[in-house]
Amino acid sequence: MFDHIVWVGINPTPQPGKGRGLLTYAALDKKLHLLALSQASIDDLKAYLSGQSSAIAAIAAPHRPSLDLPHNNQQAALFPDTRPTKTIRGRLADRQLREHNLGHPFTPGSIDLCPAWMRRGFKLYELLDSLGYRDYPADPQPFQKMEVFPHATYTLLSGNPPLPRNSLEGRLQRQLLLSDKELDVPDPMRFFEEVTSYRLRSGILPLKDIYQPAELDALAAAYTAWLAVTNPQSVMLYGDEQEGQVVVPVGLMMPRLTPDTSNRHEYALLEND
Repeated sequence: MFDHIVWVGINPTPQPGKGRGLLTYAALDKKLHLLALSQASIDDLKAYLSGQSSAIAAIAAPHRPSLDLPHNNQQAALFPDTRPTKTIRGRLADRQLREHNLGHPFTPGSIDLCPAWMRRGFKLYELLDSLGYRDYPADPQPFQKMEVFPHATYTLLSGNPPLPRNSLEGRLQRQLLLSDKELDVPDPMRFFEEVTSYRLRSGILPLKDIYQPAELDALAAAYTAWLAVTNPQSVMLYGDEQEGQVVVPVGLMMPRLTPDTSNRHEYALLEND
């Protein structure tokens, strides 16, 4: 049943040097072979998505602004808050992710207060709605969409918050985690085989097969979508349907990740765009 599905991960944050109006997207087939990894305008992306016979799209951005929803009783049991008082801020999914030390930038309640990458995400969801994409899970719909959070995906794949995404070591780590899951990506360990003292002194590093942060996030988004459809038991949904739920792999889930690693989260990475 998965033969004709294409899993597409979309990252609305711009890639440095590629133009602020471009989006980064990655597409995988059922065997995790890489079908596409590129930057595109929203019109080009629309043409790509509308040309598929069946597709699952995963967007690394909030579905809509916050509605300031409180915990309900069922959610409170799953995500207990031990603090005596709490000011509602952001979406319920944002708060739940942070309570598990998985982090997420807070989503404001007004579009005007949202950063540019969130507003681009809102437009992407509107585009997918116009193309007939339904919110996951919507079996047996051939076109579905979901919200994902690549930082949480990498955290749960490794068991610890990943290294900074814009650093070389962070890029190598993320690509290795994807390679370990048998995605069709170059083996990042070859980088170390090709580094020589001469190249290091000269600042000539073999980076052609090491993906950029925006590409790695798009790949993580596509992989999360693949996981959610092929093995629904391996993911969980954070948040409320009214605001938009975030699909996150269970991975190496612990009740809570240790707080002392939270200083490596990079909320400002997206909030400052």
